[in-house]
Amino acid sequence: MLGGEAELHIKGISIDWDRISRGSYLRDITSIAGVSSLTFHKPITFFVGENGSGKSTLLEAIAEREVLWK
Repeated sequence: MLGGEAELHIKGISIDWDRISRGSYLRDITSIAGVSSLTFHKPITFFVGENGSGKSTLLEAIAEREVLWK
């Protein structure tokens, strides 16, 4: 856990479609087709890790907690 006021949140992303190969699966995702940038107005978190490291389990636990606490 980090102490202090460390700012670790991503404020936005951009997609340079010229650098994405023509055969990439990213071009088949309709929800991002034509999107060149996204700006986040609130903090977001990404879960990153190897297969089997528990990302989905952690997300399911968070979702379950939210359902139970409402």
